[in-house]
Amino acid sequence: MPYVSDGTSWHSTATAWSTATAVWEALTHDPAPPVTVHANSGTGATATYVGNRLQGTLAVTTGSTDGLVSGGILATLTPVGYTNAPYVGISSCDEVSAAVFAFVKNPTNSSVPIAVAGELEPGTTYTFNLVFQGA
Repeated sequence: MPYVSDGTSWHSTATAWSTATAVWEALTHDPAPPVTVHANSGTGATATYVGNRLQGTLAVTTGSTDGLVSGGILATLTPVGYTNAPYVGISSCDEVSAAVFAFVKNPTNSSVPIAVAGELEPGTTYTFNLVFQGA
């Protein structure tokens, strides 16, 4: 069994390891945060998020030109279990997605809006990898 020192004595790490294991299991096996497609994505748009609380892939397929607004919020994720706004890293999965310049706009502990600065095309799927950090 591993032991750690606090500078004055040695202690078993069994409790620390079991706690860390339980936290890791909760983070990686809890359900993915729900995602809501925004009206800016056009009529009939869809959004899916596959992953967990730490990382995943967001795919948004824009709808028709009705309501399609370039340069706005594409979709919003609703993270669970964060006390503060998480840091969210975002990267595009392909050239089409990179061309819309996606970014995270003013995240809170209960809302992570994904916005774009570029031009959206109707009926197009935009895919992004997301990484969440924070507590």
